[in-house]
Amino acid sequence: MLIEIVIECAAGATVRQRLDEQTLELRVVREVSTPYPYAYGFVPGTAGPDGDCLDCYVLAGRPLQPGERVRGVLQGLMEQFEGPDEEIDHKLLAALEGEPGAWDAATRQSLEAFIYRLFSK
Repeated sequence: MLIEIVIECAAGATVRQRLDEQTLELRVVREVSTPYPYAYGFVPGTAGPDGDCLDCYVLAGRPLQPGERVRGVLQGLMEQFEGPDEEIDHKLLAALEGEPGAWDAATRQSLEAFIYRLFSK
């Protein structure tokens, strides 16, 4: 399944940018404790339980920049629990359209390690 993704953070970034999901204007910039292993963004026109668009990590063979709109092939869904109330948060996993990338065991493990480091601080 092809999905459109708006990139908020480039792979390797240590800065978390949040765009307004409607206007795509920059809303918030904050440093994170560990670099993003993959590009990260959201799928416009969707809504999760919190009312925000669904988040998405993107495997890509080229650098993706904040604000860039790309098409990806949906490859999976990751469920994580955040905060003191263990709020459920779903993250989509996609590969850039036209690329052979796949979320194999090694990529999933690197993403899990990133999330653990990010939320354990």
